[in-house]
Amino acid sequence: MGSIDLRDFAEFGMWTEKDGKLTTQDIRNWRTPEGIGLGSQESDIAKAYEKPSGVEDLELEDTQHQKGKKLLLYKGRLNSVVRAARFRVRDRRVSLIELENDTFVGPNCLGPYCTYGEHSLNSLLRNFGLLAQKNSPFPVECFQSRDGRASLHFATNVEETSGVADFLLSDFPNCLHMRKRIATNALPAWRTPEGIGLGSSEEDVLKAYGTPSAEKKLEVPKPILEIRGLLAGYRAGDHQPRIGDKAIIYGPRELQVTDFGIRDGRVSYIWLKNSDFWLKLLAKG
Repeated sequence: MGSIDLRDFAEFGMWTEKDGKLTTQDIRNWRTPEGIGLGSQESDIAKAYEKPSGVEDLELEDTQHQKGKKLLLYKGRLNSVVRAARFRVRDRRVSLIELENDTFVGPNCLGPYCTYGEHSLNSLLRNFGLLAQKNSPFPVECFQSRDGRASLHFATNVEETSGVADFLLSDFPNCLHMRKRIATNALPAWRTPEGIGLGSSEEDVLKAYGTPSAEKKLEVPKPILEIRGLLAGYRAGDHQPRIGDKAIIYGPRELQVTDFGIRDGRVSYIWLKNSDFWLKLLAKG
């Protein structure tokens, strides 16, 4: 069995008998070996498992807080397999427990964005203090911090997801010849659930996620397909910033990939992407 989850809410609105089978057991009373179950206090999780690998803010995914606005993530290697436990918390009580046997070794989230979340473009725009977009969105949305220390772009023409994919946060400008909005929140302070962000050391990345799936040197000048992914709107002849010396790669795992750009031993960019979507995007370019 790859994963199992127990929750006190229906996954997709109102539950009907067509959604699953009825059980004669009272599964609401199921507990982990440490005694944690639905309705357990958030403080009991900390007592049972100590500090989590990361804490995810689910405010954008569940604005009504029906499922819970916080998720506690525990992830680690056991018998050479990466396993994960997730506890969703609503009103400081457990509303979901999910156990996964073979999970993605890299990060699932960056700042408010999670690869498996239900974020729409408008929910992310609200996070930036912007109004919902009435017209068709641009294929790529670009943001920049007020001090210019961080840039962000993500794709919006995505049929396979809720509308947002391929999050790239960098300490260099990553949008050329394109509209850039000023982010009202602190992009340089964004972190993965495991605490990795721009400027983190390479050692911190390896400590958080272990041996990478692959590494590659970032050649100068870079191949045109690669630079188009890193620099949205790039045109032949444009100046290429010093993106990094190498990339540390985790994945693919069910098409999910994360790249950490490393420059002088520090993280210069974090790229959460879908490998299948990225290859299709480059093929179109």
